[in-house]
This record gives sequence, C-alpha cells and structure tokens, in this order.
Amino acid sequence: MPRWSNCRIEVRPADGDSPFRDDDCDVTLDEGRLIVSYFDDEGPLVFEAPEPETGPFELVCRSRPRRATLALSDDRARLHGRWRERDLEGEWTIFLDPPQGP
Repeated sequence: MPRWSNCRIEVRPADGDSPFRDDDCDVTLDEGRLIVSYFDDEGPLVFEAPEPETGPFELVCRSRPRRATLALSDDRARLHGRWRERDLEGEWTIFLDPPQGP
C-alpha cells in the first residue's frame, strides 16, 4: 500500500482567485483505490476513486459536492487534474514525496 504523507497541494480556481496551498495532503493507493485527504479553510476534504484501467482517476469528495480528476505525471512525482464544485472549477496538483510503508 503506497502512502505519501505531508505532500504539497495546490488548488487553483479557474476564475483567477488566489490558489489554496498546503503541505499536509495525504495520498494512499490501497487495494485498487486512490484516497486523497487534506484540510482547507472550510474543513476536511476526502476524495476517493477506483483505480482506472486507463486514463485519469475520477474522484468523488465524501464531504462536499466536489468531483475531480487526477493523473500521475510521467516522472511519477506529482498528480495533476481538474476539479468542479457546483459552479466553481479549476485545476489541482499534488507533489508526491517518496512513498511510505510497504
């Protein structure tokens, strides 16, 4: 189960508002599921998605009506994708540290 703790996350709204940045994002890939969790100014966010056969992960947020995609970069150092919540949307990037655990 690869796990990346204390990853840097950047969430950029498409409307040009200031991006949200944090250095305490956790990413876990366990039994074919990707789980991403972090806290923003409104509280916790936990996203989950099954591992796709091809293409990006399609995540659903447990705590908000937010959906997102993430794809692993070629150098395997970051996840990048898009997000949407109601009439808001944008991009997000998670910078992965070396994985922890088995």
